[in-house]
Amino acid sequence: MKKILLFFSIILFLSACAGNQKTYYISMPNFKSTFEEHNHTNANSPKVKINDVEIIKSTFYSSYFEQSTLNQRINKSLELLKKQLLEDSKALLQSKGYAIDNENPDYIFNIVINANLYEDKVRRNSSLGGDSVESSFMIILEAQSHLNNLHQEDTFQSTTSSAKLNDPIILNYPIKGQASIESFREVYSAVPTQVNESLAASALEIDKVFVAFYKEIASSLKTSIKEIKEEPKTQESSEVQDVKQDDKKEEKATPYQNNEVIIFE
Repeated sequence: MKKILLFFSIILFLSACAGNQKTYYISMPNFKSTFEEHNHTNANSPKVKINDVEIIKSTFYSSYFEQSTLNQRINKSLELLKKQLLEDSKALLQSKGYAIDNENPDYIFNIVINANLYEDKVRRNSSLGGDSVESSFMIILEAQSHLNNLHQEDTFQSTTSSAKLNDPIILNYPIKGQASIESFREVYSAVPTQVNESLAASALEIDKVFVAFYKEIASSLKTSIKEIKEEPKTQESSEVQDVKQDDKKEEKATPYQNNEVIIFE
């Protein structure tokens, strides 16, 4: 009888320990575009080539963090941010009067993102629940954009944006250990949306940084990129212009007579 009671006690203990370890599903940060797609271009609009968004990741963290779910989540967030910024860049430039053309551009537009990740005070812990790491973490995101005029050297429009955690946060994340009893190990997930309970709050704080960063970039681009008021047109030779003026002395002509630009507010 005592053996049976002991057996059930062990089962209940194991169940309680296993039940304390939870995995949360946390969706990726939502970079909701605020750009409306209004194409204000025509045949005479200046042409711009949009380069791929460049991401430079500067890492100052442990090998434990390299393999962590949180790091994978940050990488995925950077990918989503890159994709959204490319879509936004196209919509914004067209709304400002630029035509997208990768073959014969007048301008080149690019965005560079610097993601700086710092981990400090790293301490590894082992328990029946598995191996984990406790550390202090900081993330700083910075961006620069440039709209370069290829026909006028050193003529460009640029913006800078940044966002970071207000203060370093304390991380506590599971790592792949060699625990002898599998049922005691903490949940380690390779899926960025499946976050261990001890890491959930930190993941949400970092998501807020990404969303704030995206909004600042979008706001900076809207205000910094100048709207094209008139379409540049290739100047005809002076001889041809003189002939036209002689033939149409009484006509009130304009080089933009048939190519009006209508700007919708």
